[in-house]
Amino acid sequence: MINNQKNNLSNDEHITAYALRSNELLTSYISLHDSTVRVTGLISLLKSIFKSTDFKQLHNDSAILLNQSNSLYNELNAYRSTSFGNLSEDQKIYINQLLAFTGKLDITLQFLKERQLLLYRKSQGERRRRKEY
Repeated sequence: MINNQKNNLSNDEHITAYALRSNELLTSYISLHDSTVRVTGLISLLKSIFKSTDFKQLHNDSAILLNQSNSLYNELNAYRSTSFGNLSEDQKIYINQLLAFTGKLDITLQFLKERQLLLYRKSQGERRRRKEY
């Protein structure tokens, strides 16, 4: 039933749904990034002495967001491939912008995920130079 409903959506409704999902991913990224800064920042240094930080969970959270972003990117790309001829010029521009935005978000989330992994490894005793973080 959901697929039938999805197929019956207009192009504007599809594009709006994709835009809302993109916005939700960005909001989730900002929240995760802010929480990472809070627990790893200089101000939190004293807090972290008394409270442990679950860097593995932060890494897992960033991996989940990256997978969601990859999924959205692939869905957008498939939608553009199958519907591009039926879109207005404004809709084509908007879909292309959403694809570009989601692609950049993927890259940003990949960097965050890699940084979270380095912080997790550091919390497990692995030594690295400070500039690698």
